[in-house]
Amino acid sequence: MYLKTEKQKVKEITDKLEEGLKELFESGKYKNYLSTMSKFHNYSVNNTLLIALQRPDASLVAGYQAWQKNFNRHVNKGEKGIRILAPAPYKIKEWALLWQLLLGIGLGILLFLATFLIPMLIKGRILGVNTFVPKSTRSLILFTLFNQFLFVGPIEETVYRGYLLDRLREATNSKWIAVLLMTAVFVFSHSIGTGFGTHMVSHLVLALVTAFVRLKFKLGSIFALGVAHALSNSLLQLSIIYLFIF
Repeated sequence: MYLKTEKQKVKEITDKLEEGLKELFESGKYKNYLSTMSKFHNYSVNNTLLIALQRPDASLVAGYQAWQKNFNRHVNKGEKGIRILAPAPYKIKEWALLWQLLLGIGLGILLFLATFLIPMLIKGRILGVNTFVPKSTRSLILFTLFNQFLFVGPIEETVYRGYLLDRLREATNSKWIAVLLMTAVFVFSHSIGTGFGTHMVSHLVLALVTAFVRLKFKLGSIFALGVAHALSNSLLQLSIIYLFIF
C-alpha cells in the first residue's frame, strides 16, 4: 500500500490552490469565494479558497476530534473531509528573547577570543593593560558602543546573514553553497577597507560562524547574531584602547 508523505500531501494542496486561483478569476465563481470569505473571515486567504473550491456551502470547518470535543458532534461513517493547510503559528516564549541575547553575548565573546585575543597572546604581542587612558576617550567608547549595537551589528547581519544568505539559498538550492558565496562577498567587501591581509581571517571566521549558527540553531536569530557581531567588534576596538599591543 502506497502512503503519501506530508510533503506530497502539501504539494497536492498547493497545486489545487494554483488551479483554483485560475478558475476563480476566469469564471463566475468569485461570488462564491466572497460568500465563503464572509463566513470564514478568521481563516487565511489560502484556506478560504480551499474551502470555497471543495465545499462552498460549508458553514463550519473543524478537525475530526474538534467536532467531538468542541461541538459534541460525531462524523458520520464513510464521510470524507476537505483538505486545508493546518496553521502552524510560531509562539515566541517569554524567555526566548533572553536566550537569544545570551547566545549573542556568548558568541560575541567567543568570536573576539578566537579571532583576536588568543592569537595575540600566543604571539606575545600584548604587553599589558593601559591604565593611562585619557578621559577624552570616553566619548569615543560611547560612540563605539552606540554605533556597533545600533547600526553596524544589526544592519550587517540583516544584509549578509539575513537577506543575502536567503536569496543565495533560493538561487543555488543549497544552503552550504549559499554560505560560501555569502562569506566570499562579506570578506571581500570588508577587506577593501581593512586590507587584504591577516584581517581577512577574522572576517572569514565571523561570516562562517554566524552563518552556521543562523542555519543550525533555533535561537540563532538575526537579533542574536547582531548582538554577537556588535559585541565582538566593540571588544576589538576597546582592546586597542586599553591594551599595549606591538
